[in-house]
Amino acid sequence: MGKSLFQASLPIDQDEQNAAILEHLVKLSDQVREVRKELVQAREDLHRRAELSAAQIDDLRHAFPADDPVGHRAYHDDVIATARARKAFYQKLLFELAKWGLLGFVGWMFVSGWRDFLRGPN
Repeated sequence: MGKSLFQASLPIDQDEQNAAILEHLVKLSDQVREVRKELVQAREDLHRRAELSAAQIDDLRHAFPADDPVGHRAYHDDVIATARARKAFYQKLLFELAKWGLLGFVGWMFVSGWRDFLRGPN
């Protein structure tokens, strides 16, 4: 069975091998320490962001009357429905006024024409 790549790269002398292994272990330990520091920093950043997000969400919830965003939305839905109903009412009212106004004008024209027809030529 052959040697691993790491074993094949070691010097032949035992003291040199130990020194090379120790050097690799020190480098590895330094790398692990750096990664650990980065992880601790990332965890602290994540906790800070989570606390900030929780505070922002809490502030947003408290922005509504009686801390009730669902009731606030329902209120606005009612206001919007009322505005839509009012718009539909005025559109229908305007249509009906125009319709009956036009019908009255046509009726007036017909009655005036009929009166002039009955008087005959002047």
